[in-house]
Amino acid sequence: MKEKKQRSHTITEKAPVLAIAFWIVFAFVLEIVLDGLFKSFFPSDGTKTGIDMIGNISSISMAILLMILMKVWYSPQYKGTLKSGLTLKLTLLVMVPMIIKSVVVLVIQLFQFNFWFDPSFYNIVKALAAGFWEECVFRVTVIPIAMGFFKTEKKIWILPAVSGLIFGIMHMVNIKGGATITNTLTQALVTSLDGFFYGALFVVTGSAFPGIIMHSVYDFICFAGDKSLTDGIMTTSLQTWEIIFNIVLSLIVFAGGVMIIKKVGDTRILSVWRKKWSQKAAAIQG
Repeated sequence: MKEKKQRSHTITEKAPVLAIAFWIVFAFVLEIVLDGLFKSFFPSDGTKTGIDMIGNISSISMAILLMILMKVWYSPQYKGTLKSGLTLKLTLLVMVPMIIKSVVVLVIQLFQFNFWFDPSFYNIVKALAAGFWEECVFRVTVIPIAMGFFKTEKKIWILPAVSGLIFGIMHMVNIKGGATITNTLTQALVTSLDGFFYGALFVVTGSAFPGIIMHSVYDFICFAGDKSLTDGIMTTSLQTWEIIFNIVLSLIVFAGGVMIIKKVGDTRILSVWRKKWSQKAAAIQG
Protein backbone atom coordinates (compact mmCIF):
# COMPACT_ATOMS: atom_id res chain seq x y z
CA MET A 1 0.00 0.00 0.00
CA LYS A 2 1.34 3.42 -0.94
CA GLU A 3 2.24 5.54 2.08
CA LYS A 4 0.67 8.96 2.45
CA LYS A 5 3.02 11.82 1.71
CA GLN A 6 4.27 13.62 4.82
CA ARG A 7 3.09 17.23 4.85
CA SER A 8 5.60 19.85 5.93
CA HIS A 9 4.58 22.02 8.89
CA THR A 10 7.39 24.55 8.96
CA ILE A 11 5.54 27.24 10.92
CA THR A 12 4.35 24.78 13.57
CA GLU A 13 7.85 23.33 13.92
CA LYS A 14 9.58 26.70 14.17
CA ALA A 15 6.88 28.58 16.10
CA PRO A 16 4.51 26.12 17.84
CA VAL A 17 3.16 28.89 20.11
CA LEU A 18 2.09 30.82 17.01
CA ALA A 19 0.43 27.68 15.64
CA ILE A 20 -1.46 27.18 18.91
CA ALA A 21 -2.60 30.81 18.88
CA PHE A 22 -3.80 30.37 15.30
CA TRP A 23 -5.92 27.33 16.17
CA ILE A 24 -7.45 29.08 19.19
CA VAL A 25 -8.41 32.11 17.09
CA PHE A 26 -9.62 29.80 14.32
CA ALA A 27 -11.85 28.00 16.85
CA PHE A 28 -13.54 31.28 17.83
CA VAL A 29 -13.99 32.30 14.19
CA LEU A 30 -15.37 28.87 13.32
CA GLU A 31 -17.82 29.14 16.21
CA ILE A 32 -19.08 32.53 14.97
CA VAL A 33 -19.52 31.24 11.42
CA LEU A 34 -21.32 28.06 12.46
CA ASP A 35 -23.53 29.95 14.91
CA GLY A 36 -24.60 32.28 12.10
CA LEU A 37 -25.25 29.38 9.71
CA PHE A 38 -27.26 27.39 12.26
CA LYS A 39 -29.41 30.39 13.12
CA SER A 40 -29.99 31.09 9.43
CA PHE A 41 -30.95 27.56 8.42
CA PHE A 42 -32.60 26.47 11.68
CA PRO A 43 -34.44 29.53 13.06
CA SER A 44 -35.52 29.20 16.69
CA ASP A 45 -38.97 29.81 18.14
CA GLY A 46 -37.75 33.20 19.37
CA THR A 47 -37.53 32.18 23.03
CA LYS A 48 -34.28 32.43 24.96
CA THR A 49 -34.25 28.65 25.39
CA GLY A 50 -34.67 28.15 21.65
CA ILE A 51 -31.91 30.62 20.77
CA ASP A 52 -29.57 29.09 23.38
CA MET A 53 -30.28 25.59 22.09
CA ILE A 54 -29.15 26.51 18.59
CA GLY A 55 -26.05 28.19 20.01
CA ASN A 56 -25.23 25.09 22.07
CA ILE A 57 -25.62 22.80 19.08
CA SER A 58 -23.35 25.04 16.99
CA SER A 59 -20.74 24.93 19.80
CA ILE A 60 -20.77 21.12 19.81
CA SER A 61 -20.52 21.09 16.01
CA MET A 62 -17.59 23.52 16.11
CA ALA A 63 -15.69 21.35 18.57
CA ILE A 64 -16.20 18.17 16.53
CA LEU A 65 -15.28 19.92 13.29
CA LEU A 66 -12.19 21.46 14.90
CA MET A 67 -10.93 18.04 16.01
CA ILE A 68 -11.48 16.68 12.50
CA LEU A 69 -9.74 19.62 10.83
CA MET A 70 -6.71 19.38 13.14
CA LYS A 71 -6.37 15.66 12.45
CA VAL A 72 -6.71 16.18 8.69
CA TRP A 73 -4.26 19.11 8.63
CA TYR A 74 -1.54 17.25 10.53
CA SER A 75 -2.26 13.89 8.89
CA PRO A 76 -0.67 11.38 8.53
CA GLN A 77 1.71 12.31 11.37
CA TYR A 78 -1.02 13.08 13.90
CA LYS A 79 -3.46 10.30 14.78
CA GLY A 80 -6.14 12.57 16.25
CA THR A 81 -7.92 12.97 19.58
CA LEU A 82 -10.25 9.96 19.37
CA LYS A 83 -8.29 7.01 20.72
CA SER A 84 -6.77 6.86 24.20
CA GLY A 85 -3.18 5.67 24.37
CA LEU A 86 -3.95 3.81 27.62
CA THR A 87 -6.04 0.71 28.16
CA LEU A 88 -9.75 1.19 28.84
CA LYS A 89 -9.27 0.14 32.48
CA LEU A 90 -6.44 2.63 33.04
CA THR A 91 -8.33 5.38 31.18
CA LEU A 92 -11.29 4.89 33.53
CA LEU A 93 -8.98 4.85 36.57
CA VAL A 94 -7.42 8.22 35.73
CA MET A 95 -10.92 9.70 35.48
CA VAL A 96 -11.75 8.68 39.08
CA PRO A 97 -10.93 12.03 40.83
CA MET A 98 -13.49 13.94 38.73
CA ILE A 99 -16.00 11.07 39.02
CA ILE A 100 -15.74 11.35 42.82
CA LYS A 101 -16.17 15.13 42.71
CA SER A 102 -19.24 14.80 40.46
CA VAL A 103 -20.89 12.31 42.81
CA VAL A 104 -20.12 14.40 45.91
CA VAL A 105 -21.48 17.59 44.30
CA LEU A 106 -24.62 15.73 43.16
CA VAL A 107 -25.30 14.44 46.68
CA ILE A 108 -24.69 17.85 48.30
CA GLN A 109 -26.95 19.60 45.80
CA LEU A 110 -29.76 17.09 46.26
CA PHE A 111 -29.79 17.73 50.02
CA GLN A 112 -29.21 21.49 49.67
CA PHE A 113 -32.10 22.01 47.23
CA ASN A 114 -34.55 19.45 48.64
CA PHE A 115 -33.88 16.83 45.95
CA TRP A 116 -34.71 19.23 43.14
CA PHE A 117 -33.22 18.03 39.84
CA ASP A 118 -33.98 19.03 36.25
CA PRO A 119 -32.52 16.48 33.79
CA SER A 120 -34.06 18.28 30.81
CA PHE A 121 -32.88 17.88 27.23
CA TYR A 122 -31.91 21.56 27.32
CA ASN A 123 -29.57 21.01 30.29
CA ILE A 124 -28.08 17.94 28.63
CA VAL A 125 -27.29 19.86 25.43
CA LYS A 126 -25.97 22.86 27.39
CA ALA A 127 -23.64 20.60 29.39
CA LEU A 128 -22.41 18.85 26.25
CA ALA A 129 -21.78 22.23 24.61
CA ALA A 130 -19.71 23.37 27.60
CA GLY A 131 -17.76 20.12 27.69
CA PHE A 132 -17.02 19.97 23.97
CA TRP A 133 -16.39 23.69 23.42
CA GLU A 134 -14.23 24.37 26.46
CA GLU A 135 -12.15 21.21 26.14
CA CYS A 136 -11.52 21.87 22.46
CA VAL A 137 -10.62 25.55 22.89
CA PHE A 138 -8.48 25.13 26.01
CA ARG A 139 -7.03 21.65 25.50
CA VAL A 140 -7.40 20.32 21.92
CA THR A 141 -5.86 23.43 20.35
CA VAL A 142 -2.96 23.51 22.84
CA ILE A 143 -1.86 20.13 24.14
CA PRO A 144 -1.43 18.06 20.93
CA ILE A 145 0.71 20.68 19.19
CA ALA A 146 2.75 21.35 22.32
CA MET A 147 3.31 17.63 22.96
CA GLY A 148 4.38 17.15 19.35
CA PHE A 149 6.56 20.20 18.84
CA PHE A 150 7.76 21.58 22.21
CA LYS A 151 11.23 20.13 22.72
CA THR A 152 11.14 19.70 26.50
CA GLU A 153 9.81 17.04 28.83
CA LYS A 154 8.68 19.78 31.25
CA LYS A 155 5.66 20.23 28.96
CA ILE A 156 4.06 17.25 30.73
CA TRP A 157 3.61 19.49 33.78
CA ILE A 158 3.56 22.94 32.18
CA LEU A 159 0.72 22.24 29.73
CA PRO A 160 -1.97 21.23 32.27
CA ALA A 161 -0.92 24.15 34.49
CA VAL A 162 -1.01 26.79 31.76
CA SER A 163 -4.20 25.52 30.10
CA GLY A 164 -5.85 25.31 33.53
CA LEU A 165 -4.80 28.85 34.44
CA ILE A 166 -6.12 30.27 31.16
CA PHE A 167 -9.31 28.26 31.64
CA GLY A 168 -9.80 29.81 35.08
CA ILE A 169 -9.04 33.36 33.98
CA MET A 170 -11.51 33.10 31.11
CA HIS A 171 -14.28 32.29 33.61
CA MET A 172 -13.80 35.71 35.17
CA VAL A 173 -15.97 37.10 32.34
CA ASN A 174 -18.90 35.70 34.36
CA ILE A 175 -18.81 38.93 36.35
CA LYS A 176 -20.46 40.51 33.30
CA GLY A 177 -23.27 37.97 33.61
CA GLY A 178 -24.15 39.04 37.14
CA ALA A 179 -21.71 37.06 39.27
CA THR A 180 -20.40 38.78 42.40
CA ILE A 181 -16.68 39.50 42.76
CA THR A 182 -16.35 36.78 45.43
CA ASN A 183 -18.18 34.25 43.26
CA THR A 184 -16.07 35.21 40.24
CA LEU A 185 -12.77 34.83 42.06
CA THR A 186 -13.90 31.55 43.62
CA GLN A 187 -14.97 30.14 40.27
CA ALA A 188 -11.73 31.32 38.63
CA LEU A 189 -9.70 29.43 41.25
CA VAL A 190 -11.91 26.35 41.16
CA THR A 191 -11.92 26.13 37.35
CA SER A 192 -8.14 26.64 37.24
CA LEU A 193 -7.68 23.65 39.55
CA ASP A 194 -10.21 21.55 37.65
CA GLY A 195 -8.64 22.71 34.38
CA PHE A 196 -5.29 21.32 35.50
CA PHE A 197 -6.97 17.95 35.98
CA TYR A 198 -8.63 18.05 32.54
CA GLY A 199 -5.26 18.94 31.02
CA ALA A 200 -3.61 16.09 32.91
CA LEU A 201 -6.25 13.69 31.57
CA PHE A 202 -5.43 14.75 28.01
CA VAL A 203 -1.68 14.57 28.56
CA VAL A 204 -1.69 11.06 30.07
CA THR A 205 -4.24 9.51 27.68
CA GLY A 206 -3.52 11.40 24.46
CA SER A 207 -7.29 11.76 24.02
CA ALA A 208 -9.64 14.69 24.59
CA PHE A 209 -12.65 12.46 25.17
CA PRO A 210 -12.11 11.50 28.85
CA GLY A 211 -11.99 15.24 29.63
CA ILE A 212 -14.99 16.02 27.43
CA ILE A 213 -17.03 13.25 29.07
CA MET A 214 -16.18 14.24 32.65
CA HIS A 215 -16.52 17.97 31.93
CA SER A 216 -19.97 17.43 30.38
CA VAL A 217 -21.15 15.14 33.18
CA TYR A 218 -20.01 17.54 35.91
CA ASP A 219 -21.57 20.58 34.19
CA PHE A 220 -24.82 18.65 33.67
CA ILE A 221 -24.96 17.88 37.41
CA CYS A 222 -24.48 21.59 38.15
CA PHE A 223 -26.96 22.85 35.54
CA ALA A 224 -29.62 20.29 36.49
CA GLY A 225 -29.22 20.35 40.26
CA ASP A 226 -28.07 23.81 41.35
CA LYS A 227 -30.97 26.25 41.68
CA SER A 228 -28.60 29.13 42.44
CA LEU A 229 -27.23 29.16 38.87
CA THR A 230 -28.56 31.61 36.29
CA ASP A 231 -27.60 30.49 32.78
CA GLY A 232 -24.78 28.50 34.34
CA ILE A 233 -23.45 31.49 36.32
CA MET A 234 -23.37 31.77 40.13
CA THR A 235 -25.32 35.00 40.63
CA THR A 236 -26.35 34.48 44.26
CA SER A 237 -23.75 35.13 46.95
CA LEU A 238 -21.96 32.00 48.09
CA GLN A 239 -21.90 31.21 51.79
CA THR A 240 -18.52 30.79 53.46
CA TRP A 241 -18.92 27.01 53.75
CA GLU A 242 -19.76 26.81 50.03
CA ILE A 243 -16.60 28.71 49.07
CA ILE A 244 -14.42 26.53 51.30
CA PHE A 245 -16.17 23.34 50.14
CA ASN A 246 -15.70 24.14 46.44
CA ILE A 247 -12.05 25.12 46.82
CA VAL A 248 -11.18 22.06 48.95
CA LEU A 249 -12.95 19.72 46.52
CA SER A 250 -11.10 21.21 43.55
CA LEU A 251 -7.78 21.03 45.44
CA ILE A 252 -8.42 17.31 45.82
CA VAL A 253 -9.11 17.04 42.08
CA PHE A 254 -5.93 19.02 41.38
CA ALA A 255 -3.99 16.61 43.59
CA GLY A 256 -5.58 13.79 41.62
CA GLY A 257 -4.22 15.33 38.41
CA VAL A 258 -0.73 15.50 39.90
CA MET A 259 -1.04 11.89 41.08
CA ILE A 260 -2.13 10.46 37.71
CA ILE A 261 0.77 12.16 35.91
CA LYS A 262 3.20 10.71 38.45
CA LYS A 263 1.59 7.25 38.45
CA VAL A 264 1.40 6.92 34.67
CA GLY A 265 4.94 8.31 34.46
CA ASP A 266 6.87 10.41 31.95
CA THR A 267 8.10 7.39 29.99
CA ARG A 268 4.63 6.00 29.34
CA ILE A 269 3.16 9.44 28.61
CA LEU A 270 5.87 10.20 26.04
CA SER A 271 5.31 6.77 24.51
CA VAL A 272 1.60 7.59 24.08
CA TRP A 273 2.48 10.81 22.25
CA ARG A 274 5.11 9.16 20.05
CA LYS A 275 2.28 7.05 18.69
CA LYS A 276 0.04 10.10 18.38
CA TRP A 277 2.77 11.94 16.44
CA SER A 278 4.28 9.06 14.47
CA GLN A 279 6.95 11.24 12.82
CA LYS A 280 7.72 13.41 15.84
CA ALA A 281 9.48 10.99 18.19
CA ALA A 282 12.61 13.11 18.36
CA ALA A 283 10.66 16.26 19.25
CA ILE A 284 8.62 14.41 21.88
CA GLN A 285 11.69 12.91 23.48
CA GLY A 286 13.15 16.41 23.84
